[in-house]
Amino acid sequence: TIRKQPPITLEEHGSDVLLVFQAPGIQEWKIGAPIQPTIKKGGTAGRRILLSWDRKGKRREDFDIINTVQCYPGADGTRDIEPSQDSRSACIRRLKSVFEKNRYAKVISFGDLAGCAIDLILNNETQYKFEHIKAVHPNGGCKNEYLDSLW
Repeated sequence: TIRKQPPITLEEHGSDVLLVFQAPGIQEWKIGAPIQPTIKKGGTAGRRILLSWDRKGKRREDFDIINTVQCYPGADGTRDIEPSQDSRSACIRRLKSVFEKNRYAKVISFGDLAGCAIDLILNNETQYKFEHIKAVHPNGGCKNEYLDSLW
């Protein structure tokens, strides 16, 4: 994907909780920050997350936020395309370096791709002691109560 700025990296707030999403969508790519609360037909993951934070009295600054893959993988017309294996492999080293730099108490991964990337890192390393919560993707048919329980 062509972009004038660098790929989207870790949004760091000094939290001991890291939220890991799959990949930036088009709005995240345009803005240059992960998980944006865009309002559109059918909703967005970012909007559902923001509404959940509002219900639970949380703010964006309560979390560090990152995408498993840094670059926007494109869309097939209505949905974002799943990032390629090459993209996932290239970015897993970056995700691992975030775990090495920051000691998180809890890491919440959203969607299968994010969960699998973290499992891959954890299966090869014993130094990480965080609780890993594999959450359903926010647009994956989960209920508000489920999202609210994650924080």
